[in-house]
Amino acid sequence: MLPEFRRFHGRPIRQRLNRKARTPAPCSPVEAIEPRPDRATSCLRMGMEAQERGQYSLAALLFKAGTGAPCPRCCICLAWLYAQGLGVPKDERRAFRFLLKAAKMGSKEGMELVSRAYELGMGVAKNPVRASEWMIRALGGSGLN
Repeated sequence: MLPEFRRFHGRPIRQRLNRKARTPAPCSPVEAIEPRPDRATSCLRMGMEAQERGQYSLAALLFKAGTGAPCPRCCICLAWLYAQGLGVPKDERRAFRFLLKAAKMGSKEGMELVSRAYELGMGVAKNPVRASEWMIRALGGSGLN
């Protein structure tokens, strides 16, 4: 142990830490949120409330926490924030990646939005074939892999 630390704080590190808190605290509140379905719905709800108040950076943090859990709606909301550049830097490629993640989770809305992105070339190169494949998947067909 460093003597400077002991002199500055007056007692050794082991005495300051209790047994429960031996790991460092998370850097942000988002890292403390575990990816669980009930947490995902609360992240979605709180993110939507923050978005309605105009607190877009907070909404982005909450939606990002919800994307780790199986919450396709959080992915779609975060993609919208990235596409608009609200609370986060504008990045259409990242927005497309979150839409694709939502679509792969089975979200019909995500599949439709991925199809639209391929059709318009938003965040990805225009590809009408891939656009029609994703639209078929969204409408209930299996589509092509």
